Parts: sequence; structure tokens; C-alpha cells
Amino acid sequence: MAKKPAAAGAPRFQEPDPSKMDAETRRVYDMVLGKRGKLPGPFRIWLANPEFSEIAETFGRRVRFGSGLPRRIVELATIIACRNAKAQYAWHSHRNAAREVGIDEAVIAAIRDGKTPKIEDETEAAVYAFCHEVLEKKKVSDETFHRVDSLLGRAALIDLMGLIGFYGVVAITLNAFNIPPAGGAAPELKD
Repeated sequence: MAKKPAAAGAPRFQEPDPSKMDAETRRVYDMVLGKRGKLPGPFRIWLANPEFSEIAETFGRRVRFGSGLPRRIVELATIIACRNAKAQYAWHSHRNAAREVGIDEAVIAAIRDGKTPKIEDETEAAVYAFCHEVLEKKKVSDETFHRVDSLLGRAALIDLMGLIGFYGVVAITLNAFNIPPAGGAAPELKD
């Protein structure tokens, strides 16, 4: 029997029920909970494919917490990627994380509104320019590339690209499954 379609705009998945999981799905569920302490938005969806979920968890943890990038750079790049994809759930979560690491509220607001923020820190400004160009223009100028590469170093630049790529996958998942901001918060990202 086919499932009845959800109302237009409703989330397109059911919360995972650990008591109904097969052994592999339950192993990955427990692994994600053990490493993250919770099952964040996309991971609840990815559990439908335990292998993908496990790989995504490992990669996401690596680019967010295990890279050589400072936390401010991680959260700055993350909110730029979330804004670019209009991923409301991820934006809401990482906007809060950006605040926690001290990113200026005016910078967060400008990014939210699709405007160019005034960023004083040279490295953070270079990261913004790089992320903006690669996500919006789908290419990076020589000047921007060399600037961010010289400020971060090649290994950290690769981490930065992995980070924004990971949040692209997160955003596609959240958007395709109509996941609203957590806790009933109002969407903040406008077209």
C-alpha cells in the first residue's frame, strides 16, 4: 500500500524509531549519537542509507571539528554555504554557532540578507570572498584564490572547500526533505 503524501510544505520523512531499525541502521544511529550526542537534522534523514550516513558523519566531523581551520572560519564558511543554499534549518543552527564564536552580528545579518559584510579580519575577509565567489559565481578569481591560499595554506584551503561542499550536501538534504528551522523558529533566509 502506498503511503499517503504529506501536506504541501510538510517535512518528507518520519523520525527514526530505534526499536524498528535493522542492525546496521541501529549501529550507525548509535555511532552518530555517541559522537555527536544528538541526531542532527540531516542525519535523521540519512539513516535511510546507513552507509551514506556513516560516511557523511565521519566527513562532516572531520571538516567541522578536525581540520586546521579556526572555529570562527568554520562557522563563517558554514553560514555562507547555508545562506547560499537557503537551508533554513542549517542556517538557524549555525547562525547561533557563529554568534557563539564571536562573529559580529552585523556580519551575520549581512550574510543572511545576501549583502557583502564588512569584515575587519584579513583572513576572514579572504574566506568570505572565496566562499562567495565559488558558491555564487561558480569560479574563483586568481586574486581571491592566491589571497586565501597564502593566508590559510594549501591544506587548510582544501579543508575549507570540503567544509563548504559538506554543507552543500547538508543543504540539499534539508531542502529536499522540507526541514524547517529547529524548535519552530521562523525562517530567516529570504529569496
